Amino acid sequence: MIYATEPILPVRDIQRSVSFYRERLGFARDWVFGDPPNHAGVSWGRIQVMFTLNPALAERCTGLQQFFRVEDVQSLFATHRERDLDFVYPLENKPWGLAEYAVRDPDGHHLRFAGAELQEKRHDAPVTLPSYYRIDVRTPSVEDFIRLHEAVDWAKPGDAAILPEALRRTTFCVAATDTRTSKTVAMLRVVGDGKAFTFWDVMVDRPHQGKRIGSEMLKLAIAHLRTLAPSGTFVGLFSQKPAFYERLGFTHSGGLHLPL
Repeated sequence: MIYATEPILPVRDIQRSVSFYRERLGFARDWVFGDPPNHAGVSWGRIQVMFTLNPALAERCTGLQQFFRVEDVQSLFATHRERDLDFVYPLENKPWGLAEYAVRDPDGHHLRFAGAELQEKRHDAPVTLPSYYRIDVRTPSVEDFIRLHEAVDWAKPGDAAILPEALRRTTFCVAATDTRTSKTVAMLRVVGDGKAFTFWDVMVDRPHQGKRIGSEMLKLAIAHLRTLAPSGTFVGLFSQKPAFYERLGFTHSGGLHLPL
């Protein structure tokens, strides 16, 4: 099974490339091979980029692209902007569901950094939850669970067989109802064993996003958890939108996961 991939970029000057990736982009470590250097690499966490000295190939590969997924793309963009990098395009939402920007390295390679979409505050966004929404601790129907997955584009083949069992194993759910239509328009799940809990499937149907439903569901879920578990109990989640959860007290911490 393939578990990693690392680009090897042709460059004109090994030391110049290492310095740019370390000092301008922010990579944490480097190694250099050869005297004079003809091969090198830089790393940032588990991510590594290698360089090979090949000026002729580097000349022909101008515009070669490398894509990086970033936890906090807005902060990294702000850092790179302060360092006056050569931007191909600034940070912006893309049609493929990510916010992304790109910079040129000294050899003209395009380095694309992408993360969670920018959450643009709607001009009509309410300050408080509209009164026609009701949020309570309840388990939505399997049909609503599946429908909301489809509404936020999380649906996958086989969901009809997997999701009902996931719902059955849930510790508790919080759901939002539009009382004007009696329709479930949002939900989240909390799964745990009493020692630790994890939030899953925080979903708001697209026409109802930007109405503070997600925030209010999370507040209610956290309050309900405090009635079930002692102070200090671990509560975690996975998200591409950390800023949304940080406002509610969540913080970054290291961890591991194994995709089966």
